[in-house]
Amino acid sequence: RQIVAAISTYGVLIVMMFMGNIASSISNDVIAKILLWLSPMQRFSEFTMGILNLESVVYYISVIVLFLFLTASVFEKRRLK
Repeated sequence: RQIVAAISTYGVLIVMMFMGNIASSISNDVIAKILLWLSPMQRFSEFTMGILNLESVVYYISVIVLFLFLTASVFEKRRLK
């Protein structure tokens, strides 16, 4: 299980890293905007330029809360078994 989790995590991270490049190659504007909005690298680039955007901060906090919730759900599910 751990190897599958590691490989799938690396796969998701690679897709997320290149999400901006994928969005630029898509001709549908709506899908491209959604991919750019979901891209963590797009938001991180603002931080590297010294821009503290509240939208980016809320995005990262939301992602953290989402994954903490998912982790707690998995632990609760395992506890009930």
